[in-house]
Amino acid sequence: MTEDGAVFGGQNNLHEGLENCIAIYKPKMVSIFTSCMPEIIGDDLVAFLKNARNKGIIPEGCRCRSPIPSFNGSISMATTPC
Repeated sequence: MTEDGAVFGGQNNLHEGLENCIAIYKPKMVSIFTSCMPEIIGDDLVAFLKNARNKGIIPEGCRCRSPIPSFNGSISMATTPC
């Protein structure tokens, strides 16, 4: 994550990374691990993944999941449906 990503959000970087990963490895599932940075700056990973699916970046049949760290000690899961 760069300074631009921290200020403007990381959606474009996430989408570019997903495109590269899926094009090269053609996975059935992609796990995305983050630090607390997305929470701190207010990125909405659930929306980012839905947008990627809507743009065709994530193909049908491929799951994308991201455990989202929480400041409360619990973990939620950002995911896109298959």
